[in-house]
Amino acid sequence: MKRLAQAGSMLCGFAAACFLSTACGETHSIRELCEIAFGHAGLDWTDYVVQDDRFYRPAEVDLLIGDPARARDALGWAPRTSFAALVEMMVDADVAALKGFSAA
Repeated sequence: MKRLAQAGSMLCGFAAACFLSTACGETHSIRELCEIAFGHAGLDWTDYVVQDDRFYRPAEVDLLIGDPARARDALGWAPRTSFAALVEMMVDADVAALKGFSAA
């Protein structure tokens, strides 16, 4: 969210309307996301995540990757937060939101 807020703020001062991607130019797997998130919480993701072929989308594209070149060229914007750091921030936010929550 931090990188998107920064890009949004920069766009407000941009004179011309345009389409810009605030991507990082990287691709990551769900496995990598799980390894980082569960690892940050001190857990083994394989103890909690199950792969089920019923939930695969038949027309899924092989590769999704955004190109931040236009945002870099037009605004001088570049991502400053790594994928791992972003995932860890999301885990920390979830843990903080759950503090004080008790299941009935």
